[in-house]
Formats: sequence, C-alpha cells, structure tokens
Amino acid sequence: MLRSNKSQSVYRILVSSSEDKLNEDAADLRNTSKVTSDKSSFVKYAGNALKAIQTYYWKVKI
Repeated sequence: MLRSNKSQSVYRILVSSSEDKLNEDAADLRNTSKVTSDKSSFVKYAGNALKAIQTYYWKVKI
C-alpha cells in the first residue's frame, strides 16, 4: 500500500469579538484570508492590538 505524505500548505486565521461572528463572512477583528505557508507553529499575530481583559474568539483553518 502506497501512502502519500501530506502537509499543511495554507492556513487562515479568524479573530472575532463574539462567537456568533466567528466565521469567514463576519470575523470582525481579523481575517487573514488564505495564507500560503507551511509554517504550523509560532505564527505571529499581525492584526490590530488586542486589549487586556477582553474576550476574543479565534480559530485557525487549514
């Protein structure tokens, strides 16, 4: 049996002020769109500065 090696090649970071807005169409604080990269850790946040004592909702899509 042949197995093909697969690895991440694209990711998208979404950050929102509410869980309801956390989707591709309504992420109100950060939506990177598709980023072509094989980097899977230690990716620096490049959005607007985040405020202390505020809840943020985020997800990463690969």
